[in-house]
Amino acid sequence: MRVWLIDDEMLALSKLKKMLLQCEGSAELEWIGEYQNPYDALAAARLEAPDVVFLDIQMPELTGFELAEKLWELHPQLHIVFVTAYHEYAIKAFEVNALDYLLKPVLSSRLAVTWDRIVRATPLKPRLVSGTADEHTTLCCLQSLHYRDKHGQTNYFPWKTLKAPELFAYLIYYREKMVSKQALMDLLWPDQEPKKAATQLHTAIYQIRSMIRACGLDGQIHYHDDGYRLELQVKLDVEKWEDRLRNAPGISPDTLPLHQSIMDMYTGDFLADHRYVWAEPEQERIRLLWLEHAKSMAACHIMLDQYSESVRIYQQAIEKLPYLEDGYVELMQLYASMHHHSEVRKLFQQMRAVLLGEYEIPLSEHIVRWYREWRSHWKSWNWKGGDVMIKRVLPIILLIVGMIMLFYPKLTEMYEQGQQQKLTLEWQDSLARISVVDDLMPTDVTEQVEDVVAEVELPEQRPLQSGEIEAMLIIPQINLELPVLHGATNNNLKTSLASIEHTGRPGEMGNYAIAGHRNRTFGRNFNRLDELSVGDSIEVNTGSDIFQYEVTDKQIVKPEEVWVLESDGENKEITLVTCHPMVNPTHRLIIKGRILS
Repeated sequence: MRVWLIDDEMLALSKLKKMLLQCEGSAELEWIGEYQNPYDALAAARLEAPDVVFLDIQMPELTGFELAEKLWELHPQLHIVFVTAYHEYAIKAFEVNALDYLLKPVLSSRLAVTWDRIVRATPLKPRLVSGTADEHTTLCCLQSLHYRDKHGQTNYFPWKTLKAPELFAYLIYYREKMVSKQALMDLLWPDQEPKKAATQLHTAIYQIRSMIRACGLDGQIHYHDDGYRLELQVKLDVEKWEDRLRNAPGISPDTLPLHQSIMDMYTGDFLADHRYVWAEPEQERIRLLWLEHAKSMAACHIMLDQYSESVRIYQQAIEKLPYLEDGYVELMQLYASMHHHSEVRKLFQQMRAVLLGEYEIPLSEHIVRWYREWRSHWKSWNWKGGDVMIKRVLPIILLIVGMIMLFYPKLTEMYEQGQQQKLTLEWQDSLARISVVDDLMPTDVTEQVEDVVAEVELPEQRPLQSGEIEAMLIIPQINLELPVLHGATNNNLKTSLASIEHTGRPGEMGNYAIAGHRNRTFGRNFNRLDELSVGDSIEVNTGSDIFQYEVTDKQIVKPEEVWVLESDGENKEITLVTCHPMVNPTHRLIIKGRILS
């Protein structure tokens, strides 16, 4: 075992080394270095990797905490024991992933406890050559939180408390991002006193770090600026599934086996067994990706006359997303083409009972109309005795009508998207014409015009009418660039985003409020608004000015809580409003920001 000692006091180094040599099992020690200068130790760490470092906290030029972060960047599997005369550093020492914390003067009995921890911890941490993390280990979030080792064996984490696994799952969801300590305490211990909540958070973080080491996962929790960030070198099963789905060729008879293997990878919804409320938006996003893939596969099976496979897929869609009409409608139309009339009736009654009875979602008019026409034709033709020609034509008619009904929502969405593009082009064209005029006008003429304008009292600018473009909203983090129409009417919101009347104006003192729908299609309108975080940027381009805002708050409120539209009277604010959750919304998602420039 390779041990380093780093302390700016030579006497402290000599004494600690002598005490360590007296510990049981010290024959296994391999002394590589004793350093008084932290920069010398850092330079040596770039060439060699120690197993354990005993590190002083109070050192000139570079503190022990700063040096520890740099050492962990070079060797993530390194154990660090902080040694200091100041007990107030104890909590921070454990927050930055220290193995132990020793107070000076170090007692032999206390050092023996630390040495025992080192001996127990070191064998559990496999030494990894830099850049060669185990690519076969998979951290799994589909259905439940577990992991598969390099042999494909499924393993479950032996948690001792309920909050530690939820905290681990939350950090996995926000992996590679800093999550504030206060946000974690508010999420997991909202009813606890701040001091007690902080203690429980530290305990849970310690459990997670111990679990990561014990299970041999290549990951680390960093503490910085009063927040935590989980860094993982292992792939998530949901990431692997999305990567394969994204990179797969189109579905055809030849590629159907490949796509079936991709579907088999989807073993359940994101953290479904744990029922975490904060995970529901991610569950919905992934389920909708699965649904689009499943519908395409079912259509290919129908083309190959493999009706039983299509029925199985549609039934899975109904089971996974019982509040969406897609699975019911596709299966009803398939049953109708197969002359399974009783199954069509049963499925329609089931859809009506579930959507209306359980979720209080009204059935789409085009689906009800299709069912009535199908029932009317079937009863009429059945009563006439079943003419052979009619029986042959019926499946074709039903298929055509079904396809029209099926693609109606998509065609509507394409029309709305076309309207948005048309408005954007008109906006850009108007700005371009203004720019051309400015470029063509000579400088001396421009100066003369400005002099005349300064002396003439211009009439007030014509107020915007409902439906006219007043600005472009640009949010790079979610790849959004859409026109903002004046007035949040139903027609305007069907077309694009719209400003809420009687709120502020762009760049002015007050609260500029913008509303938008959340389409189920990924990336449409405010569909991805929930991905924004505090600190993200929002840009409003009015044509004459560009205003930069920064996200300051993100919250979910009830529809009647209109206070979120009010101004604080002191700042230039912006508020983005949309429904939440995406399916059967009961609340409103609010993103608030303040102007930067």
